[in-house]
Amino acid sequence: MTLCDCRVVPRVFVPRVFPWILVAAAVAFAACKPKAIAPTIATTAEKPPKAVRAAHDGATDQAAVRAVVLAWLDAQNRGQFAAYEALYASKFQGVRRSGPRTRRFNRVGWLQDRKRMFTTPMQVTYVPGSVRVSGAVAIVEGPQTWSSGSYKDAGQKRLLLFREKDAWKIAREEMLQSQIDVKPSHGGQPYLAVYEGNVVFDSSGNVDTVDTVETVNETWFDGPPKLHDFDVLRSLDAKRLPASLSQWQSKKLRVFTGTGDSCTAVISRFRMHYTAEWHFGTTQSWGNGEVPEAEMIQAIVKDGAALMEGVLDVRDGNCEGGLVAFDAAKAPRVVLPFKSRKDDAATPLLKSASKMLPKGVSIKEATGYVAAFPRPDATGARRYDILVSSAEDCTSESIGVDGTFIWRSTDQDQQGTLLRRTEQGSLTPLLLVDLDDDGDLELVYSESQSLRVGFADLRSGESLPGGVDVPFYDCPC
Repeated sequence: MTLCDCRVVPRVFVPRVFPWILVAAAVAFAACKPKAIAPTIATTAEKPPKAVRAAHDGATDQAAVRAVVLAWLDAQNRGQFAAYEALYASKFQGVRRSGPRTRRFNRVGWLQDRKRMFTTPMQVTYVPGSVRVSGAVAIVEGPQTWSSGSYKDAGQKRLLLFREKDAWKIAREEMLQSQIDVKPSHGGQPYLAVYEGNVVFDSSGNVDTVDTVETVNETWFDGPPKLHDFDVLRSLDAKRLPASLSQWQSKKLRVFTGTGDSCTAVISRFRMHYTAEWHFGTTQSWGNGEVPEAEMIQAIVKDGAALMEGVLDVRDGNCEGGLVAFDAAKAPRVVLPFKSRKDDAATPLLKSASKMLPKGVSIKEATGYVAAFPRPDATGARRYDILVSSAEDCTSESIGVDGTFIWRSTDQDQQGTLLRRTEQGSLTPLLLVDLDDDGDLELVYSESQSLRVGFADLRSGESLPGGVDVPFYDCPC
């Protein structure tokens, strides 16, 4: 059996975290700290150490924990990274969510990811509505809003603090939910992802616009689901759809491709499209007739992505390779495709990226990309350079790093300013385009095997809504 000769068909499993498990884990984490020694019976009249006295003073601990949270909030709004960094424990885990996207970090990765956000002003609010202290552990939870440039999101955030060397430090930070807010100047949803030649309204089966979010309704369907190869298609009746969705059928759309070319098209009909990259063993059993069709349809609908699509009727031009669509009357003025950089041209990027990596970590393979303006734009940008590095798949010995490095260059700064750096995954840049009509360019990209089309704010590095995420159940190699 080869390393990727997987025979068990994986299932989608979303773990559920119960509050009592979190508290138990926090207490267990505190118990495992090497320097946390349980006090013994006093044999002298000496006072117990200050940290032990504080452990029994609930009011003092509550005030101290709240003070740390306020300092953490203040450091972000003032752009003081050194003060922000000092508030994190030596052992730390972070979970960042941007809409449907989730990333997990250790302390080094978290601070690297956060540091780039301090390069532009941000506005953060956080209300620590719940503060619970148990011995050397405190759990704080409350609503947060975060915005920078055109990006804004809101959701519930949980902080776990631990007493380290007589001071409260943040040992875990997690955004529990993230609701991204995009407010384009012309109203309504400003752009639509294009996947396999059709526009996609929402990859989770929801209709997501600025002013309404509605769950797909059984009454919208027009007929039963039908098997199409290893996908399932089901027609939607446009007359039964909400106006926020059906109004797109009357619009002429401008579709942009990865080459920067465009075409015009209209939506001829709506449908649900259930799909995934299935495990080869699954498609083998489906293809040889081992599984009844009704059972196949049920499995595909249950485990596949639910894409609400507008089927495009092309009026002029070539829409092959389309990535993003707009109302043709409000299409963006600036669209830049990416080109691969030759080895010699990418060498300076590789050297610059390598210097940023921790000791002992190297870049095994890398590809350079560039998107250049014929003349500087309104912000002075002349060029965007991206270096994407990747470790070898399907090996346990790989020493490479999966990462993405993005620079923005001007005539005055030929070396470029680093906009984004992550060592938590590599992406493939597809297009630069002003998605929300605010004058700044956003990134259209794909990532790993599942994110087929994604959108990101280059200033904050955060994901934007509207991407197409398709489950990947096959072996990665």
